[in-house]
Amino acid sequence: MAEHIVRAFDADLEALSRGVAELGGLAESMTARAIEALVRQSPAMANEVIALDTKLDALQQELEEKAVLTIARRQPMAVDLRAVIAAIRVTHDLERIGDLAKNICKRVLAITGLVQAPKLVKGV
Repeated sequence: MAEHIVRAFDADLEALSRGVAELGGLAESMTARAIEALVRQSPAMANEVIALDTKLDALQQELEEKAVLTIARRQPMAVDLRAVIAAIRVTHDLERIGDLAKNICKRVLAITGLVQAPKLVKGV
């Protein structure tokens, strides 16, 4: 993005970008750990992922609030506005990915100990 006269605006956009990257990394980690918990049938690992969902939800909420404040304070135009709106949409999608990872872990807890459970993950 182009450099702006108000450097605080650039800092806001950069902070938003870093936050989205952090949220994406957390969602990716949760998904990988959820699959690992399913393959290993590990309730401990599943519970860790379920606990991480609270952190992911809080981070998503924080980023969405930052984006709305950026729109309200800076009134971005064109490319900058599209970047902020994209950040809002992406954070929502990443939060949903985290929810799906949590749902996988809830199923891991439900199927742990079943005799035929390994057959469920043979293709994973």
